[in-house]
Amino acid sequence: MFVAFVCIETQERMEENGTYYFQVKHLLEDVSGLPCLLLDWRWIRPGLPEELKVGAAVLSGTGTDFTDIAPPERWEDFRRFVRETQLPILGICGGHQLLAAFLSSRPLHEALRIPPMRRLRPGEPDLEPSYHPGFFKERGMFWVEIVKDDPIFRGFDGGLYVAESHYCEVKELPVELELLASTHDCKVQVFRHRTRPIYGCQFHPETTEIRYGKHYPDGRRFLENFFRVVGVRR
Repeated sequence: MFVAFVCIETQERMEENGTYYFQVKHLLEDVSGLPCLLLDWRWIRPGLPEELKVGAAVLSGTGTDFTDIAPPERWEDFRRFVRETQLPILGICGGHQLLAAFLSSRPLHEALRIPPMRRLRPGEPDLEPSYHPGFFKERGMFWVEIVKDDPIFRGFDGGLYVAESHYCEVKELPVELELLASTHDCKVQVFRHRTRPIYGCQFHPETTEIRYGKHYPDGRRFLENFFRVVGVRR
């Protein structure tokens, strides 16, 4: 059995970010205890994970708007997979937003347009002017508050410190999803599916581990908990 890390980006940026994807691959192998497959999102369709003997999938983040990666119709196979599968899934940042879009009742071309958190207030500094100037971003380490208890938070006391890197957010959850954690500026930080082993997190547990390591252990613990909750890690 394998775990899969599904890379969500344009082909050009996937090639540019190759080192990062392999770092995450090795991390997922370490925390799950299973070998990890790197999969291009364009390959995902109903039945493929079973063919590859995948036991759980993690969806990557992305720095590119979904409609700039591909037109809405190109996402249909991926959407059918998410809507039909019983496979455990964890969506990270853009992957978290994509899960919410796929499970939305809105037309896909609308659901894929993820809105920004908000514009900067008068006098508020722009933490990264080169990235969507004029909009508020969560960049760096943040405290994420748990608002509903769940096994994925085993070992945490009220919240967790994790790395954030985004300016868009999920504004409204589909009825199948329930809210688990929030920050002051971004309400939907963690969700889970009500009946299937599907989770999403707006933050980056993998970057928390890769960049900050033992100084901020909560990212690794969150990943370990996910694999334990869905029955992959003992």
